[in-house]
Amino acid sequence: MYNIRNDLQYSICHPDKSEIEYPEKELNSYEVIELIKYYSWLEILKSMDNIPDEKIYYSPSLDFENLIDKRSLGITATLENGKPEFSLWYNRPVKTRPLFGLLAEKTKMKVTDKWGFNLDKAIEYYHLFLNRNYEKLERLMTIK
Repeated sequence: MYNIRNDLQYSICHPDKSEIEYPEKELNSYEVIELIKYYSWLEILKSMDNIPDEKIYYSPSLDFENLIDKRSLGITATLENGKPEFSLWYNRPVKTRPLFGLLAEKTKMKVTDKWGFNLDKAIEYYHLFLNRNYEKLERLMTIK
């Protein structure tokens, strides 16, 4: 299904903490899928009802970065009709030619977000990311 390589780092946004957590362990592709699947999304989302709005810093989120090519794919959840609904945030390098193409080509990072996923569909996108099928992921992320 995908290569098992330890070249992914990740971060965790906790709703009740202002600091983002950066675990030191690098993950392989299998571990990424397992973490997303079994993360306590619903429990965390429900617990947010007990936190005052001014003490909520983030929606629960996981962000995974490929250490080799510096692309990342983040997943975050909100509670919709009692169920988690997910959004994905794809960050990748994009080449541009500033000033109507007159200046030299530059590479900048660009983020595209897409909303309204269930967990299974979000995991499908993660399989593309983990397999470095970036062209297909790009197409799916930019379809309206």
